[in-house]
Formats: sequence, C-alpha cells, structure tokens
Amino acid sequence: MDEKLKVAICGAGAWGTAMAIHLDREGHVVTLIPRREKQAQAMRERGENATYLPGCPLPPTIGIESSLESALGGSEVVFLGMPSYAFRPWLERLVAIDHEGEKRLFVSLAKGLELESEKTPCALVKDAFADDWVGSLSGPTFAREVAGVNRQP
Repeated sequence: MDEKLKVAICGAGAWGTAMAIHLDREGHVVTLIPRREKQAQAMRERGENATYLPGCPLPPTIGIESSLESALGGSEVVFLGMPSYAFRPWLERLVAIDHEGEKRLFVSLAKGLELESEKTPCALVKDAFADDWVGSLSGPTFAREVAGVNRQP
C-alpha cells in the first residue's frame, strides 16, 4: 500500500473493534474511540476488547482514545461503528467539534433505521455533515472473521 489513511472509528463494539484491527493490518493509522472512558482504559490495559471481542488481540499500533477531539484531528475517514439507535447521540457529539473545513468520508457500519425518524444511518450522517462524503459498509460479515481470528496465514 502506498498511502496510509488516518482513520477514526467511533464505537468499540465487536464490529468497530474488528474494523480497527483489519484497517491496522492493512497499514492505516487507526484510532478507536469507545463510548466510555472506562472501556477505553480497560482496552489499553488488556490489549483486547474483552467485553465485545474477546480473544482478538489489539495490535499496539491502534490508538485507543476517549477524546473525540484528539481522535478526529486530521482523520480523513471516520467509521461509525455503533448501532443505529445510537447514531444520533454520536453525531451530536461529532457535530459539536470544529472540523475547520476538513472534508471527510463518513462510513456507516450500522444496520437498520433510526426508529423515530425512519432514516437510514447514512441519511442521518448526511443531515449532520451535508458537505462531507457518506457511505456504508454492509454485507454478510462477522466481526471475528474481519478481525482475523481463525485466519489462515
């Protein structure tokens, strides 16, 4: 790979953590942002996400940050790895951060709709970040496979 991207992943459930491991393995600069500081601290101490993806070691090159401001600084791609019901609160936190005119690609990893508005996660992102690029990643994937557990060399 010629170019490393700086990637922030909001949400450190199984899917967000697996995506962080995968993107790190591909050579990108990855920061994973758990929802709670307590979870971030536990992940840094144990070197794995024991709650959501036990048995999948986190490479030491993955940053684990509880500050959105620090994690997003200079990020070109922001993956949104939280359930669809949690999208709006995360987007509200993201909108509150000054992006200094940086255009980013936001990638939703969520399935489903927001129940109240019946909007897709991508529609919610576009409402919040009208000038940025928005996409989604979907398909029949399993977090442990993406993270490389049981992967053949």
